[in-house]
Amino acid sequence: MSPADAQALLAGLRGAVAEAACSPYANLVLLRAMEVLGKEAASFVAVEMRGHAHAAASTAQGSEVLCYLQESAAGQPPTKALVEALVDECIGGDGAALCCQKHGHLVALSVMQCGA
Repeated sequence: MSPADAQALLAGLRGAVAEAACSPYANLVLLRAMEVLGKEAASFVAVEMRGHAHAAASTAQGSEVLCYLQESAAGQPPTKALVEALVDECIGGDGAALCCQKHGHLVALSVMQCGA
């Protein structure tokens, strides 16, 4: 996938990123676009995920996207701030509940590893 292809795919997903993050197939497109475009795509995905992070953390695909966002945000202050807001949304004042979820615990582990 070229950077131009990745940008076109993300532009087409504008407004539907949260749904794509939880899709068994579209989440792979998001992950690949973030690989190709780096911090630019990570910031876009983080902004698009606002308000949907808790729901995404409870799915296998959504938790994978959230974990990748945390990993890619390390050392990038603007992206890290967006990802930290998503983490706060996931935890929602009850980190124990996130840890007890089948897929949410992966997000909690990623928080511990990446320091988001």
